[in-house]
Amino acid sequence: MLFFGLNIKYLRTTKKISQEELSMILGTTRAAIANWESKNMSPKLDMIVNCASYFKVSVDDLVRADISKGESSTSYENFENQEKLRDEISIQKDEISKLKESLLQSVNISNQLAELNKSLSKTNQDQIKELSNQ
Repeated sequence: MLFFGLNIKYLRTTKKISQEELSMILGTTRAAIANWESKNMSPKLDMIVNCASYFKVSVDDLVRADISKGESSTSYENFENQEKLRDEISIQKDEISKLKESLLQSVNISNQLAELNKSLSKTNQDQIKELSNQ
């Protein structure tokens, strides 16, 4: 539990949430959060797991690495960047779907124009034959 309190405080302040807000999110008391951060008390394992899940870091990093100094392989900043990338990918997937739909509509229109052109061409040929037969 070398860095648990330090990491909780760092991650909490980075997210700009108060001890009270974090306590409500995790289902504990503000005093418990304060005690963890000041190393007066250690949380139970299930609470450590909840903290790691909420902050999107591994339990190992939360307990054994100084995340504020970038010692973590799964630091908060990495997860922030991953979340941004996931959001961008989601937006790009939506845009690709819209482009596919637009392309399919264009192909359908192109096919309809080709059929219309064939029909007009046949009609013109028929009219030319009629005129030449007269």
